[in-house]
Amino acid sequence: MGCALLLFFFAEGSGVSVYKRLAQAIAEQNAYSADDAAAMKWLRGHARPGAVVANDLAGDSGIWAPYKADVSILLPRSAPGPLFEDREPILQNVLNLSDDPGLEEKACALHVDYLFHGAPPAVSDERMFRDRAALDRAPGLEEVFSSGDAAIYRVHLPCS
Repeated sequence: MGCALLLFFFAEGSGVSVYKRLAQAIAEQNAYSADDAAAMKWLRGHARPGAVVANDLAGDSGIWAPYKADVSILLPRSAPGPLFEDREPILQNVLNLSDDPGLEEKACALHVDYLFHGAPPAVSDERMFRDRAALDRAPGLEEVFSSGDAAIYRVHLPCS
């Protein structure tokens, strides 16, 4: 009986330990805040059909825009190499697309209408747009929605 009781306590302790580790991992990966939800709701109500959102790769919850706001994103997390190579320069230069007419034209062709800047990412993910103040100062971006840590910027392009 004593051995069975010892085994029970060992199994229970292991189960609790596993649960705590899983709960911590889930909390670290849960990068979708109430602010992000409000921004997605705004996008769902305001983005025109076919609009594309420049997202911060896996750096924030912008990757959820296709599911939460029914809009496409510029770079899905699982984008194949050629797609990534084609579109990443738009994302890297979104603060000053007007400096490169070729990128500006490509952004127009893709209908990049918005940029999503969400709540801070999980510890393991790195943001491309760390400085929200730089987004606010960018001449081709206009903040159209903000809720706490999340913001939506309109990308102004000279599309015909």
